[in-house]
Amino acid sequence: MKYIIYSICLSFLFSPMYGEEHSIEDLEKRIEILEKQMKEFQLYKITENQVFSSPEVSQIIANLSKEDIEKLANKVYQEEEGNLYPWMDLSKWEQLKKGMSTSDALAILGKPTKEFPSLHKRVDLLFIYKGRQIPSNRLVEGILKFYKDELIIIELPNL
Repeated sequence: MKYIIYSICLSFLFSPMYGEEHSIEDLEKRIEILEKQMKEFQLYKITENQVFSSPEVSQIIANLSKEDIEKLANKVYQEEEGNLYPWMDLSKWEQLKKGMSTSDALAILGKPTKEFPSLHKRVDLLFIYKGRQIPSNRLVEGILKFYKDELIIIELPNL
């Protein structure tokens, strides 16, 4: 992943347009190209993974269409996301009800990314659930606010 970030930075630094005025269209084209390269790299990482390195599995993958490989990649991403961020499931957020205790909320969503006391008069505790969706890398954040160990505000994540 570090190599991708380095290569992206280098491509911007040493591009012929560096230091010149950029039009929004030029930048959007460059972003589109980088996103496509990133997705291709992610697909490569999945298909070259040791799990898929046996000759039988490699042969099956070689016969798959790009759409099938993308479906496989999305399935792997969903499983990875579920392992890293179990709270990134809208059905879990729908189970939350105002008046729940902190322990009930934790039982549903799991441990928050950040938990800290609030300085607001009517909020004692904040649970912040924050992470990036895989593979879009889009930042997702949901917030729970508690007062006297009761859930009073639910800010749903933009899943």
